[in-house]
Amino acid sequence: MSASDKGANRPDRRGGWLRGVEAMEERNLLSVSPLGGASSLVETAIDDSLSPQSALTDTADSWSVDLGTIHETYGLTGAGQTVVVIDSGVAYDHVALGGGYGDGYRVVGGYDFAENDGDPYDDGPRGSHGTHVTGILASDDPYHIGVAPDVDIVSLRVLDDDGNGDFTQVEAALQWVLDNLDSFENPITTINMSLGTRTTQEAVAGEAILEEELAALEAEGIFISVAAGNQFQSTLTTGLSYPAVSPYVVPVGSVDADGSLSYFSQRAESIIAAPGRSIQSSIPDYRGDQNGIADDYGRYSGTSMAAPYVSGASVLLREAYDTIGVLDVDQDLLYNLMVTTADTIYDPVTGQEYCRLNLLNAIETVFADYDPTEVVPPSDPGNVVVEPAAPIDLGVITQTTIGAISVAADGTRFSMTASQDGLLSIEVPASSHVNFELVDAEDRPVEIVFQEDGRVDVLVEAGQTIQLKLTTEDGAAASLDSLRLTNLVKLDGTTLWVTGTENDDTFAFSSEGTGSILVNGVAYQVDSSAIDRIIFHAGNGHDSAELTGTDGNDQVQLRADAAQAVFGSIRIDTIGVESHTIDGRGGADSLVLYGTTKNDSLFLSPNATRFSGEGFDHQLTGFTKVQAQGGGGQDQVTFTDSAGNDTLVVTTEYAKLSGAGFYLRAEGFGQIEARSTGGQDIAYLRDSAGDDTFVASPTEASLIGDGYQVQVDGFRYVYAYATQGGVNTARLFDSASKDTFIAGPEYAKLYGTGFYLRTNGFSQVDAYSSGGADVAHLYDSAGNDTFSGTAEVASMVGNRFSNRVHQFRYVAAYAYESGSDSAYVYGTDSDETLLLRSDQMRLYSTDTDYRITQFDRYFASTGGGNDVAYLFADGKENRLLASDTAIQLVNDIVADLYGINQVYASATGTGQHDAEVSAVDLLLQLIGSWRY
Repeated sequence: MSASDKGANRPDRRGGWLRGVEAMEERNLLSVSPLGGASSLVETAIDDSLSPQSALTDTADSWSVDLGTIHETYGLTGAGQTVVVIDSGVAYDHVALGGGYGDGYRVVGGYDFAENDGDPYDDGPRGSHGTHVTGILASDDPYHIGVAPDVDIVSLRVLDDDGNGDFTQVEAALQWVLDNLDSFENPITTINMSLGTRTTQEAVAGEAILEEELAALEAEGIFISVAAGNQFQSTLTTGLSYPAVSPYVVPVGSVDADGSLSYFSQRAESIIAAPGRSIQSSIPDYRGDQNGIADDYGRYSGTSMAAPYVSGASVLLREAYDTIGVLDVDQDLLYNLMVTTADTIYDPVTGQEYCRLNLLNAIETVFADYDPTEVVPPSDPGNVVVEPAAPIDLGVITQTTIGAISVAADGTRFSMTASQDGLLSIEVPASSHVNFELVDAEDRPVEIVFQEDGRVDVLVEAGQTIQLKLTTEDGAAASLDSLRLTNLVKLDGTTLWVTGTENDDTFAFSSEGTGSILVNGVAYQVDSSAIDRIIFHAGNGHDSAELTGTDGNDQVQLRADAAQAVFGSIRIDTIGVESHTIDGRGGADSLVLYGTTKNDSLFLSPNATRFSGEGFDHQLTGFTKVQAQGGGGQDQVTFTDSAGNDTLVVTTEYAKLSGAGFYLRAEGFGQIEARSTGGQDIAYLRDSAGDDTFVASPTEASLIGDGYQVQVDGFRYVYAYATQGGVNTARLFDSASKDTFIAGPEYAKLYGTGFYLRTNGFSQVDAYSSGGADVAHLYDSAGNDTFSGTAEVASMVGNRFSNRVHQFRYVAAYAYESGSDSAYVYGTDSDETLLLRSDQMRLYSTDTDYRITQFDRYFASTGGGNDVAYLFADGKENRLLASDTAIQLVNDIVADLYGINQVYASATGTGQHDAEVSAVDLLLQLIGSWRY
């Protein structure tokens, strides 16, 4: 029946049950039903940080899955299979999903049925659902690991930019899968459909249009995981959405972190339940921090999130069956295994029991009677002196070098057994007296696939025995310096495997020409038209790899002992390699680094990166975009800038340095250092939530808090922000030249020739003068503030702020805001002069100069020396009180003066001016219309 025939009796897709949406993901999906208005359960990440949590451990408990055991102990990762995600598309540029699309990437293909083109990218203003689902299923980011991190992905987009779609596209997508089951390197085994209707059904309705395709796929052995629906809260009745209700699929319900059924999840006897509430997984950059880097994550809820757990579980279980030789695996076998090994959960709402996925239990059941044969690594025979005798057995060969070989007059034979399928390379030094021949166990010649002077390669199978026959031309004894045998390289389809030994290994790859590799000194050419992936799998020992990229845009992900690089059309993987030297060569190359749980060190510059820690050391050049994620411990990062104008931003979460043509970012590093080598560089430093201290000078600055330390050297501009909380203090040191300090309640800045320092939000700021005619300007707040000045220290203090200057030659204080403000100035033993008006007081000598403006009350004590005061009674009414010890002037302000020897009081204002004089030793001269 064609799609048009099936559509003859279907309801209008513009309304009714075909317009179901999953509003829990803040989208307008054709998906399981919404969970009440705006998505209150969604927690969307707006930062581009790589949170050190996996998508599973965010909400799942031990009853669900143990991916560490499954991936590492059993070696099950989904490799060799392809899963189809029918959804809103996939943001295939995401770092957790392979970073690209097509051959050589994780997302190997797909189609956009909404826009009828070959690009199934998850875009549009309401996108991200398909990317989030795919991350749960297949992310290979170790901090957000998916269920099957090595499975290939096909994206079939059935929803448009606004999240709208109908079953016509879904039907076409299912037919596409039927037509392309074996079109990729790895066969399609699984389909995930996190979509459906808003209805609650006990059986398939007569209008259902997908049954023919679903039945055909189920007959092919394809596992089809479908979201059960989110309508339970509104109906409180059992039943599923469509197509979850179809008998040809596996319906998936949702459980919370405690293992109980989620309140929204639809129920039916047939469901398998998996984590579905507040799941963290990949989202496109435009739904994250929109910084141009596809490394964002968000939390969504719904049975849409549970379905990929089950589809990923089916991939691993199929792989487990394949490992023990069970090849006839279909949906019924996998579903029955999940049910029989599941945990039973009781639902008090329906009074029924349901099955909850226990993937580890299922996998252990598969392997219960499986006892693989242990492979014993070969031993190195070392130097051998050959005597004429029967063939000398060299044992199982990985890589062996034999020195000081004596070839008997009647010939010498070596017997060797291949350790793996692939190439056996035999290097015999050139000799005019010695010939060699390769034969099998029956003495028949072995076909040689490559030969040059001193080197032959033959194709072998694991366990195959080959003999090397050495003879001399003249029948006389001869010798060879050495003999090297290598069985470390094999071609599996389009993947080239390079295996290490139990000793220290060295690997190399170069993109020059068609490509080449080097393993412990043995070189092989790579046919890039036939090979799209190279895997260097090291053994024990401390192993190293040297990788050289292309002139194009290369991508590298690097961990302590593993790397993944995409150089043009070839992907390079290293496993168990502790030392990498990688050259990006040219182009806009990008690098992502992942730290360990121990103490790591990172050095970043526009042209070179070094990443090291316990047991590993990596050096990289030519990468213009670098992102690093600390894994824990006391991690340290050091930035070095370019010769141009660069910008540094540091927070407790991340630090980034950017400039012309480069971008460097580190997250989760507690100790941060940045060095400026030239240019007009700017540093922005942000505080922690605790108590922080900022210390800065013209050449260096530091910001230190609990578990957080930043040091910057040589930056022209340094800005420090205290906005996160705590009691934060700053100390600013000037240059030897003339500098200026300006401070108010919210900010402070110190600047001079060649430097600029600024703080914002610090509760206490101290500025220190070390020389020069330095000037300080202190401003008040809207509250009641106090200025205090001595020859050593001057301060402006108010509610929640304190700004102080030390040893400044010139200090000006301003009370321009409201409030009742007071100023206290203390002189020295020097001769000083005091000027007082209604809006300003100035006290100066050869050492200090204080100017105080617009304060409500002034207090001055000159200390000692021959001190003179000039008082200008410029208010409407003035009152002067003078004694031998104190002088008080009252008009618009109140001024108390002590230690004055001579006073000249000039009544210049209009109105009545009174003076009361009791002084005897004071030289007082009243000028103007005083009454006394």
